[in-house]
Amino acid sequence: MSAEYRYLRPANPAAGARTPQHGGNLQTRRRPYPLGADRWLVFACCTVAVLAAVLLLGSGVRAAASRQGPPAAPLTCGQQTWTTQTPYPVGVYSQATAALNGMLYSFGGFSPGDISNAYRYDPGTDQWTAIASLIPARDGASAVSDGTSIYILGGSTAGNPNTTLQRYNPATNDYTNLAAIPHFTTRATAVVLNGKIYVVNGFNSANTVDIYDIATNTWGTSISYPQGYTNANSMVLNGSIYVAGGDLGGFPTDKTYRLDPSTGTWDDAAIADLPG
Repeated sequence: MSAEYRYLRPANPAAGARTPQHGGNLQTRRRPYPLGADRWLVFACCTVAVLAAVLLLGSGVRAAASRQGPPAAPLTCGQQTWTTQTPYPVGVYSQATAALNGMLYSFGGFSPGDISNAYRYDPGTDQWTAIASLIPARDGASAVSDGTSIYILGGSTAGNPNTTLQRYNPATNDYTNLAAIPHFTTRATAVVLNGKIYVVNGFNSANTVDIYDIATNTWGTSISYPQGYTNANSMVLNGSIYVAGGDLGGFPTDKTYRLDPSTGTWDDAAIADLPG
């Protein structure tokens, strides 16, 4: 297989700062091809390059790599290329991110300490632009878009989770406070489907799924998730909601589930668990 990848990384974090959990954007294009003689040559070169890199890392190159300097040229091995984009303005993790109209938006996070910084990234110019700050400062929030606005849900400030729901309007660069989430929410995963926001929340081992109606600014009857996972991932596909991974009490899981929104029921057998 051959593939081309694009990876967004944050600016050099301060010493001791932890690696961001979020803020990356990975796009992949793949096409199969048979390994002819020339492909075997590329494969051999790549293998030697990887082995050499391992030896260099063992001899202390990691320390040199931590020094600041000009961005390195893209590393190409065969047809696989990593491209470094403009660094994020601050070192951060656990921020809320969402895409809208070809732009990437990022809100808050931990840097260290909760921050209110918010930015918009334009892939066309490879530039980050500061936007209106997120108030209050928080980390662990979630963000989703309905195609017009961005909704920032929950999060925690100084370790205290909240029930905040805010709508960010890119046209006016401001926030509107909306109906509070029924449950304290942080490090949740959320999606938009048929005009509603589904928030899968595992804070404090809860297993709630809160459902918000965008048109009426109201929260409907909550349903349950099979387990109280935080830091899970979710997506919408063919009218269903898929949730995968996360952790429960600090222990990661490979579980996956599919929600039928029409019945409010979860199906464990509809999708295989995560590999490994």
